[in-house]
Amino acid sequence: IARLTTTLFSNRTMGLVSALLLAVNPVHLWLSSTGLTEGPVITLTLAALWAFVRYVSRRRLRALVLAAASLAVANGLRYETWVISLLFAAGVAYVWQRDRRSGWQLPLLALIPFLFPMIWLFGAFMESGSPFSFMGEITGYKRQWYGATADYGLYLRTFWRIDPYLLIFGLVALAKALGDN
Repeated sequence: IARLTTTLFSNRTMGLVSALLLAVNPVHLWLSSTGLTEGPVITLTLAALWAFVRYVSRRRLRALVLAAASLAVANGLRYETWVISLLFAAGVAYVWQRDRRSGWQLPLLALIPFLFPMIWLFGAFMESGSPFSFMGEITGYKRQWYGATADYGLYLRTFWRIDPYLLIFGLVALAKALGDN
């Protein structure tokens, strides 16, 4: 997070402060206290985001390779990062079109993160006849433990109780970023 913030804002102090805030963030501490996959996925996703920002600012293909590889590994750990990989592919496609670059490197790198999801979906299809059969398993698990109805507002309320400052600052930063464009 320090490298990402320093790269984005060209300010090392801001990078160190953001790393400190992440280090003492209650949600981060809570998730890192158990052996779940959230910690490595967050690390790999932040590495991919940093590498992509570095590629956009310096046009070094090596950074884009790092971003694609980080997302490819993250996609093997949790399926939620598949959405982030779609955003990554859209970002690469945008840069490719904006710079009017030709060649095969950028499109290929945009597809690398999808290797594991494609293998996963193919395997699910071969086993069950449906590429998304795992979603039924997840739904069954959630119904068993959380009941038939889901309260998605509970996530927001829990996040507000655990770390209201990050929620407020995140919404303010999002509004500012949208206002600057």
